[in-house]
Amino acid sequence: MEKYDIPLLKGKKVAIFCPKFFSYENKIRDAVVSLGANVKLFDERPSNNVLVKILIRLHFNKVLGRLINNYYHNITIELELWKPDYVLFVNPETPSERIIKNIKDKLNDSRLFFYMWDSIANKKKSLQYLRLFDDCFTFDHADAERWGFNFLPLFYSTEYENIYKCNDELNYELCFIGTIHGQRMNFVNKVLESIDKKNNFIYFYCPSKLVFYYKKYITKELKDVAISAVSFKSMSSEQVVNIIKKSKCIIDVPHFAQKGLTMRTIEMLGAGKKIITTSSSVAGYDFFNSSNIYVANEHNLSEVSSFLEEEYKELPGAIYSKYSLRSWVINILWRR
Repeated sequence: MEKYDIPLLKGKKVAIFCPKFFSYENKIRDAVVSLGANVKLFDERPSNNVLVKILIRLHFNKVLGRLINNYYHNITIELELWKPDYVLFVNPETPSERIIKNIKDKLNDSRLFFYMWDSIANKKKSLQYLRLFDDCFTFDHADAERWGFNFLPLFYSTEYENIYKCNDELNYELCFIGTIHGQRMNFVNKVLESIDKKNNFIYFYCPSKLVFYYKKYITKELKDVAISAVSFKSMSSEQVVNIIKKSKCIIDVPHFAQKGLTMRTIEMLGAGKKIITTSSSVAGYDFFNSSNIYVANEHNLSEVSSFLEEEYKELPGAIYSKYSLRSWVINILWRR
């Protein structure tokens, strides 16, 4: 794994805006701190109340105008006094173009960076931010080519590197842990039907019953899904890591409009785990190995059992280092 003997960001002040999402915001902060920086971490949303999150996701930000404006106004005052060297926005969808412009104007000595871990197809509003940042990055190669982003895949954190070093007994043949949508549940069930073994761990999560009923009765996306098949309590990062550690192979079903690789794909690289994914674009990456990654569709599931019998093939150390969280931070904040 890649190591650095000097704190590359020593003495730098870094402000990070990131949605609360399975503790990834804390992992990013910790990685920046490990490089010597002083960090202030802010949730990019003013609240994680279910209704607030739904309104933001549905682009009803104007309904929350006062809440959002006051939240960012207070943070901007704090940052004016602190004078950060760098400001990093990760996957923003809450602040308006006017709010970002105000931050840029007030912090005119700071460099502003923008990273997307969703595809523009899912977050078209994000394009409004492009001209306001010094550098923009995306995990999606197609978006990078079309919109002029820098291409930078996602990362794995140290917990997954530690899995690779672990020799614990495997309890599960297949594992899926993720947010539910109709496409995912249907495909995961078909994969399970394609193998004989029953020792699998499957966990479909939904943020709230309100969201579940909206998708079941309004959009009909989950019309055939029983509420008993869904959990409304998210697993902690530690719980997820513990289950993956005990699993032979992970199932990954990204959103159909998404071309970039999911966090789960990169995490399984770091963990040295086999993965079954519906993302055909993974075959174009330098870590692809057909013994480790099975690109699945509804027509080739009969070969899943054979794939599971193959041993994981170890890759060159430089490949693992390239996709670490530490390297991700350095690519954004240091390698100018």
